[in-house]
Amino acid sequence: MTKKLTALALCLCMILSIAGCSSSKIETYSGDDEAAATEATTAPDASVPDGSDTEETESAEEVTALGYAAFDGDEIVGTVNGSDVTWREYYYWLNYYTSYVEYLASYYGLTLSSWDAYELSSGYTNAEVVILNAQSAIAQYRAVEAMAEENGIALDEEDEAAMESVYQSDVDTYAGDGDGEVTDEEIAAFEEYLSEQFMDMDLYNYLNMIQYLDEDLFIYLYGEEGSAITDEEVAAYAEENGLMAAKHILLLTIDTDTGEALTDEEIAEKEATIQELYDQLIAVEDQEEMLTLFDELTAEYTEDTGYVYYPDGYIFTDGEMVEEFEDAVEALEEYQLSGIVESSYGYHIILRIPIDGDAVYGVNSSYVSYTLRYYIANETFTNLLDEYTTSAQDSAVWNDGFGTDTMDIAGIFEL
Repeated sequence: MTKKLTALALCLCMILSIAGCSSSKIETYSGDDEAAATEATTAPDASVPDGSDTEETESAEEVTALGYAAFDGDEIVGTVNGSDVTWREYYYWLNYYTSYVEYLASYYGLTLSSWDAYELSSGYTNAEVVILNAQSAIAQYRAVEAMAEENGIALDEEDEAAMESVYQSDVDTYAGDGDGEVTDEEIAAFEEYLSEQFMDMDLYNYLNMIQYLDEDLFIYLYGEEGSAITDEEVAAYAEENGLMAAKHILLLTIDTDTGEALTDEEIAEKEATIQELYDQLIAVEDQEEMLTLFDELTAEYTEDTGYVYYPDGYIFTDGEMVEEFEDAVEALEEYQLSGIVESSYGYHIILRIPIDGDAVYGVNSSYVSYTLRYYIANETFTNLLDEYTTSAQDSAVWNDGFGTDTMDIAGIFEL
């Protein structure tokens, strides 16, 4: 039995159900794990129609995609928080989310029939989903700038050095020979590569700068790994969200690969073993000795596949564990031992423990664990960023032809 793996990252998440997070400095779909998305969603043709087959090209049934070449990259398409937004920046995010929603649609077996359809959201057209996500991304980056300015946060020498290191690595990775050395020719090739990703060095540096400001802001407000979140704040969060914490020894009565029950003989053997373990635990009168023994027996006997990620127990709320486990924990006082509890997984001996802010609360998509204290800090930071982003969105002014109501996205991208 495992607690649900939760993806958590200090990245900027976009709006609507199709939103995703990425921590990469250059947003692209060249990774092996997204090869299918790359094959299915190649970049729109940036060339202007040559005029051949004019009647067919200009028909209402077929629109030729103009792509990035539809406008000059430096054209101002709107303002957010009083800051100009160029077509280059806007198109970068439009292209990113066009590819992303097509990837998601393919992943979930959806067919996007037209930009005016509602296959991605019941309340927004496919075009509006892409446009709103692009606008939200821009607003969130401007929000980080505003938060940093208000808190007196600017890039320091360490950040500048880290950015330069990232730049050198990106040049070597995307345009070099991987030898760790960067030449003038590779720098020129990298700038050409950036143009193929619909950005220039200014936009590249801006996107990287915001990432570092975002990280610096988090640390300034909440400390490294959320260390500034107090125990009192942890306790208040736990109470507000109905969190409980418990350890357990689990002996499985099912084959976790097939979901099938073990044989009667195997189950009987597990039942006998769990009884022996329970008898050992209740025979210890000293609480500290019992807790030590519980940990020793867990390490030796538990068959919980989540133990590798949660060696010190689980922190959870209603609906995250099987019912029998949750009911047993709710009935216990802290440091109280349950009897033998049977669930659909097998036999448990459960020990309720106090909520600890520094205990593992979840595991991210890279299977790196994070604490409850960090989770609370991240959630608090996200809520604060959302407020600033909403303010930035409310202040946004999009020039005619670039808003959700006026942009001819079909004339920019093929679907």
